[in-house]
Amino acid sequence: MQPVAKPVIDILLATYNGEAFLAEQLDSLLNQTYGDWSLLVRDDGSCDNTLAVLNSYQSRLAGRMRILPSNGLRLGPGGSFSELLLNAEAEYIMLCDQDDVWFPDKIERTLAEMRRLESVHGPDSSCLVFSDVAVVDERLRVVAPSGWRSQKADPVTGTRLSRLVLMNPGNGCTMMVNRALLAMAAPIPPEALMHDYWLALVATAFGHTGVLREPTLYYRQHGRNELGNKRWGRAYISNLLRNVAAARQAMERHRRQAFVFYERYLDRLRDGDRVALRAYVQLPERAFWRKRFDIIQHRIFYVGALRNLGWFILV
Repeated sequence: MQPVAKPVIDILLATYNGEAFLAEQLDSLLNQTYGDWSLLVRDDGSCDNTLAVLNSYQSRLAGRMRILPSNGLRLGPGGSFSELLLNAEAEYIMLCDQDDVWFPDKIERTLAEMRRLESVHGPDSSCLVFSDVAVVDERLRVVAPSGWRSQKADPVTGTRLSRLVLMNPGNGCTMMVNRALLAMAAPIPPEALMHDYWLALVATAFGHTGVLREPTLYYRQHGRNELGNKRWGRAYISNLLRNVAAARQAMERHRRQAFVFYERYLDRLRDGDRVALRAYVQLPERAFWRKRFDIIQHRIFYVGALRNLGWFILV
C-alpha cells in the first residue's frame, strides 16, 4: 500500500475567545476551491465556547484538523502562532485569524503565486506571498474595499528592508510561506513584534515576496480584535499626536526587533542591508543632525510624507 501523502498546505489557526465568528471562518475554509490542506490549531486558554466549536468541526474535517495542547500556557497571538509554526509539517504554510472570512479561491490564488515565485527563483528559495484585504464590520459589511488604501500603505516599496523595519504592509492572515523561508525564520524570537512581521523581514532580506493586489479575504473589525486595520486619516494622526510617549515606545519596539534581526543574520545580510540596519539600530546613540543624516542616507523611510514628517520630529 502506498503511504498517504501529506497535505501540501498547513493552515495555522490561533484562537482565543473566538466563538462569535469562528464557525464562519471554518466554513470559509471548507468552501475553498483548493482542498489539499490540513488545519493546525492552538487555543490560548479560551473561557467561552471556542473549544466546543473547534471540536464540532473536527469530525467534519475527517482527520484533517489537529489541536495542539496548550499546557495551560497563555502565549498571546504572536506566541501561539510561533508555536504553530514550529509544529507545521507541510510544504507550504498559511496563517489564519479566527474572525475573518476567506474568499473561496484564496488558497488557489495564493498557491499559484507561490509556485510562480518558486519557478522563477528555484524551489529552495525562501518565498512569501501576501495580499490585500477587504475591511468589514461585524456583519461583514464592507468598510474599506482595500486595507492598503485605507492605511495609505504601499505593498511594493513597503517591503524594502529599510522601510519594512518601520512598518509592515502585509497582514499575516493573508500570508503563505514555503518551507525554505520557515526554516530560515524559525524560531521566532520573543522580541519580534509579531510572527508575520518577522517572516516578512526574513523574506525581504533573503528571499522573494509575491503580492496579490486584490483582496483574498474579509478582514473583520470589531471591539475584540487583538490587532486591527487602523484607518489612516485625521483621527489616526490626532490620536498619535495625543500619545507621543506611546508612539516613541512603538518606535523603540521596532528598533529592538531590528536589532535582534541584525544580530541573528549579521553574517548573511547583503552589504547594503547590513549597513542600513546598523545605522537604524544605532540611531538612539547619534546626535540630533546625525540621526537625520543617517535616515536620509540609508533611506530609512515610512510610506507617506506625513508619516516621515512625524518620524523626523520624534526620532
